[in-house]
Amino acid sequence: MVDIYMKRIMTDGIIYTDTTPISNKYGRENIGRNKYYKNKNISKLSLITDNNKAILNIQLFSGNKNDSRIAVEHLTNLENEKNSAIMNNPGKVHTLIADAGYDSSKVRDKLTKYNIKCIIDLNKRNTKDEKKLAKRKMTRNEKKLYRERIKIEQANALIKKCRRIDVRYDQLEKTYMGFVYIGGMYSLIKHI
Repeated sequence: MVDIYMKRIMTDGIIYTDTTPISNKYGRENIGRNKYYKNKNISKLSLITDNNKAILNIQLFSGNKNDSRIAVEHLTNLENEKNSAIMNNPGKVHTLIADAGYDSSKVRDKLTKYNIKCIIDLNKRNTKDEKKLAKRKMTRNEKKLYRERIKIEQANALIKKCRRIDVRYDQLEKTYMGFVYIGGMYSLIKHI
């Protein structure tokens, strides 16, 4: 479905990525303690969407990883997938927009390998040198595009509408991800 969507409907080439925490009740795989959630076991869903809020890729990660590590793993998994629609259509995607949690040189290097421009807000904790901070400021056009990042937050809210996805009751990852993929297909069906 993602291949059909990317070939027929996706035209602008801008994708967005973000993670959303999933509270865990009974899960045994891909869980981790996170200090921002009262040190409870959670999982994180990493989504890649486009301007239409259609979910192009979903992956589940442990809750104790930060966003930049998740992004590197997500992109590596996309490289290794045989039928990855995002990597198999190299001309279709030219820009990735993400928040400051994704600001790392590893993420930027992965994206430049595929000629994908990244618009990532500056994370001041990564750099102490003021000259480097000044070089990486966003232009006016990039700031305008960055404001559109609300679309990934809306896609996160859409997929978490379902209680079965918002709270993880399934012990096995593949069982839980089956329901997540059904929720992701719902966002694609509206456009195809």
